[in-house]
Amino acid sequence: GGYVKGSPAEDHLKRLKGLLQNDYDLFVLGAFDWKPFPIFAKYHILKQVTDGAGLVKMASGTYGSRSDSYLKRATRQKIDVPLSLAHGIPWQALRVFSSYPDTRAFLAATIDASQLGRGRIVRLRGYRVPELQLMCPGFTSAPLWRKASFQILRKDESKHPELNLPITEVKLLDYDYYCAFIIKTLLFAANRLPETTVVEDGRVRKRDRTALSELCFHIQCPESTCADLVFALRDRDNHVLSSLRKVAQHLTRGGSVVPFPIPKIPAGDYFADLWIKRNEQTVSFGSVALSVEATPAIRGVKLNRDSWKTDESIAGELTLKPGTAKLTALRLVEKQYDSLNRLVRREALGVKSSRMHLSLKPVLSPLTIYQRLEVDLLRDNEVVDRKRLGFYLSDLRPTETIRFGTWQIPFTSYVSFRLHQQ
Repeated sequence: GGYVKGSPAEDHLKRLKGLLQNDYDLFVLGAFDWKPFPIFAKYHILKQVTDGAGLVKMASGTYGSRSDSYLKRATRQKIDVPLSLAHGIPWQALRVFSSYPDTRAFLAATIDASQLGRGRIVRLRGYRVPELQLMCPGFTSAPLWRKASFQILRKDESKHPELNLPITEVKLLDYDYYCAFIIKTLLFAANRLPETTVVEDGRVRKRDRTALSELCFHIQCPESTCADLVFALRDRDNHVLSSLRKVAQHLTRGGSVVPFPIPKIPAGDYFADLWIKRNEQTVSFGSVALSVEATPAIRGVKLNRDSWKTDESIAGELTLKPGTAKLTALRLVEKQYDSLNRLVRREALGVKSSRMHLSLKPVLSPLTIYQRLEVDLLRDNEVVDRKRLGFYLSDLRPTETIRFGTWQIPFTSYVSFRLHQQ
């Protein structure tokens, strides 16, 4: 129950004994240290698992990896993890899981499952949990902790990729899909994976934007039924580009293929989500990761530096892949936003060659240190490709105005970023 000043350990034990008198469908321990857990608590938990409950905990990290003879005996009977657990989880688009070659390898590397009596014990592995999170991965598989000595860590940066991770590579939307993976894992541990499922492979689908007009979802159900299908298409910055609700959609026994229209979108990375609902209750869900390609396209955009003074022109280089398009038919639009997502610059220019130098004059009276540059490639007034990158203003100083400041030892986790947003 956590430490509260003036609350003796006896109160915690009394509360724990009282809680364990109840029956539970699932125990979630996360990265909790199992070894010092009281013997009576270990007995009651494993007894309920034997009778049909589930148990989920981490098997990695300083505390999650600790075990004892009770847990080792309880996890001796290994069971296979069904591929259906990963249906609708776009794991290949998520940084921590992206290196696995296929779904089977992904599940084998991240989940260890055992049968104990009528219940299951599921242990998550292959990554460490960052601070303020219970079981979801962080920005990388080896997240930084605030108590670590960065001088020591930098002696071997290859083991700590988060040290040099640009803030532009932190995609807060990824946390939603890590949570989806954890939800499916909890359902599997409790033996309650839904019978109606969105049967989609978690690898990224590559599509040419000119041929992309709809996206089909495959839905499997044991009996013919009707359900509401709620669809959403979003980019990696969580901008919803399209949404649709199909009411009382008939789903046939065995399997159904349901198409959803896709609007014209620029090249880039996207997530398509589907919720299956009955009486406004979600009975299943699944997502697909899309990588949309285009020709012509922006091959790359790079600034000469990551940080600039407020009176400097921002310089960089842009390269194009024009394909068969005439350069005269193409246009570039450069947009600059500050960290409060306010548009502070918009410039349009013609395309004269496939390699162009960028030179952006200073913005008058910038208000935030972090800035985002967005470059659109247009053909016949239609955005066919878009690239985003960030940079910093290194000499923006406080002015004579009222300002509020907060100081905190930094946490590098999705939850901490959400807290700072609030």
